[in-house]
Amino acid sequence: MIRDIFIHGYGIEGKAALPYFQKKHPEATLTLIDQNHHVIDGVKSLDEQEALDFLKRHEQFDTSLYIRSPGVPPTNSIIQFLDENNIQHETALSYWLRHDAPERIITVTGSKGKSTTTALIAHILKQAGHEAFMAGNVGITPFDKEFSNQAIAIIEASSFQLFDCHYMSNVLIVTSMYDTHTDWHGTMEDYCEAKLRPASLNQNCTCLLSELTKPFTKTQLKNKTHWIEQEIETLTLPNTIPDAFKNNPLALNLKTALLAIKLSGFTNFDTLLEKIPTYLETFTGLDHRLETISTAMGREWIDDSLATIPEASILALQQFPDKTVHLLLGGKDRGQSYKSFFDFVGDTPLIHVHASGPAKDVMSPLNGQNFYSYDTFEAAIAGAYQTSKEGDFILFSPGAPSEPPYYYYHVRSKLFKEF
Repeated sequence: MIRDIFIHGYGIEGKAALPYFQKKHPEATLTLIDQNHHVIDGVKSLDEQEALDFLKRHEQFDTSLYIRSPGVPPTNSIIQFLDENNIQHETALSYWLRHDAPERIITVTGSKGKSTTTALIAHILKQAGHEAFMAGNVGITPFDKEFSNQAIAIIEASSFQLFDCHYMSNVLIVTSMYDTHTDWHGTMEDYCEAKLRPASLNQNCTCLLSELTKPFTKTQLKNKTHWIEQEIETLTLPNTIPDAFKNNPLALNLKTALLAIKLSGFTNFDTLLEKIPTYLETFTGLDHRLETISTAMGREWIDDSLATIPEASILALQQFPDKTVHLLLGGKDRGQSYKSFFDFVGDTPLIHVHASGPAKDVMSPLNGQNFYSYDTFEAAIAGAYQTSKEGDFILFSPGAPSEPPYYYYHVRSKLFKEF
């Protein structure tokens, strides 16, 4: 019997998880741990120092659940205390996947490409007549979903959600591997191991991995492993698919999604492939992924706020060849290299970079070539508008994660749309 539930972090997942655990374990004492105190009926609220002192005196961890929000890193003092004392912790998503998810699970992760790949898998399976839904890091919580035993859950999961997960997945896809979260995980090897954890927990898990993971995999996988770059060569798509899916990045996302569906064995793949042109006609894409939000003031305003690494921003820029683009770039500086971005931008006069946040300080190689620096994101948006002309594109593709006071990508996206 669960007597105590600790929820550490009151962000998007924490707020969604609180009523889920209240309903699932109504007799348990629920304690919320956060940087700030919160007044919630029936819930004890502690800041992190108070919580650490309390946990050191707590003696009933065998009847306790410790739920960590994805943003709480392994270097957090409370998480370190739990690890040192072999006390299990996991995210609410991991707990739901262990206890309440359908039996058929496809997990999608990777440094870039995971959101669109997740959305495509869910869309295609639903179009093929299956009860399929997506949830997780894609911005959809699964805690209140209703489904049958035949349902298929397509879960987008970040490395933050995976490093201490405890659930079984039928299929694991790692779309790519770039140096994006070593400030959080410590090394590329640890970052890669977090991505591969669902496979290490289930030797029957089928893996579809990018070859970019090879240099960083510490342990030899015993699972049935397929490499995206090799498998793509065996996949022939009908010529009648919509044109948008014939070029990167959507072409790669589509082929990865189809390979994952094929390897899952959840449907008749040959029949599905014949109908794929029709299925794709109704795919609307993801919010915040190359989403045209307005043509106000003669500019094309495009929200690509899901792009939080420089490689993703490069892919976004590649969609507008020979166009004048004012790029809103920057956010948190997590130590990642922007060399590939600098090499791509080069001396082209068509790309104007408007940078804000701590990451702007690493943009010095761009000084003198259509580069503008701002103290706030709001000022960067205004600057991009003021320096642009009618017919130009204003692209918000930050190439970096959000940084306070913009805690989530939704916050910056909202400001962009409001302007």
